[in-house]
Amino acid sequence: MGTFGGYQPNAGRKKGGINARTAALRNIADEALAAGITPLEVMLQNMRFYHSEAETILADLLKDLAEHSKTPEELISAMKELGSFKEKAQKCAVDAAPFLHPHLSAVSVNANIKVDRNLLIEDGMDVDQAASLYLALVNDPEMLLLADDSAPVEGEGDVVPVA
Repeated sequence: MGTFGGYQPNAGRKKGGINARTAALRNIADEALAAGITPLEVMLQNMRFYHSEAETILADLLKDLAEHSKTPEELISAMKELGSFKEKAQKCAVDAAPFLHPHLSAVSVNANIKVDRNLLIEDGMDVDQAASLYLALVNDPEMLLLADDSAPVEGEGDVVPVA
């Protein structure tokens, strides 16, 4: 007889096992794929339908405006219908966008930058200027020029090491 509680070999749900609901959903998805209908295709078809209907309504509306053949109430009704179709097309486009244009994933950068305390700074620089130079060099290491301690940097005047 086995013991109660604790670890028991081969006990519990097996890894990768699916339940009845998941199996049913997979069957429905497989049938839809076999029929050639995917959710993305439906979203794109709806978007195209609403967009083409909106374009048709807009063309009719512009023609009616030019001919003065509709009453203001009919024009307002047509504009509301145009807005409705445009809104529905936009909704379908928003729903389909993640499938067609995925977001870039966030990337973390782990960089160890060593900045020597003996920074090269210009003569006459006060503490605030030196601190901002230090922060600039920490944030953008390419600004750090490898220069000889005694050689001036072009266009910068005399450069002296700070102790």
